[in-house]
Amino acid sequence: MKAFSEATFRYIDNNHSAFSKDQIDDLKILYKNLSDVYSSYAAMDKTGDYGRFDQVTSMREIIIELNSKMTKRQIKRVKENQSSTRSSILFLNLVNESKIITLQSSNLMKSHRNFKEQYAKSVASRDGKKMIMDVTLN
Repeated sequence: MKAFSEATFRYIDNNHSAFSKDQIDDLKILYKNLSDVYSSYAAMDKTGDYGRFDQVTSMREIIIELNSKMTKRQIKRVKENQSSTRSSILFLNLVNESKIITLQSSNLMKSHRNFKEQYAKSVASRDGKKMIMDVTLN
């Protein structure tokens, strides 16, 4: 997120031209998909039911596909002189950073899910052993 905000701030602070409507639309699509992934995972985490975790994985794949499509569209815009060099660099950097964030977040979500599942199993196992110990001692 720091890379997003710093690069965008520098771009705006230097009074460069605004993104084109196509670039803004692409970034909105990317934002919506990223938000959907986080919302979906947050709902799973809140309920403790990770049965739909494959949806998060498929959303990750969709975002990665979107990144390559957006990169290709931006290259076409550059070739057709529809975008300035600086805005293209920023746009491509934002798209690339979103890909990195998507991959790292996905790994973090998997690790978090696995940790919570293992913890729940160990707590259940300990409680069962304690109950057996209590029953046998009485």
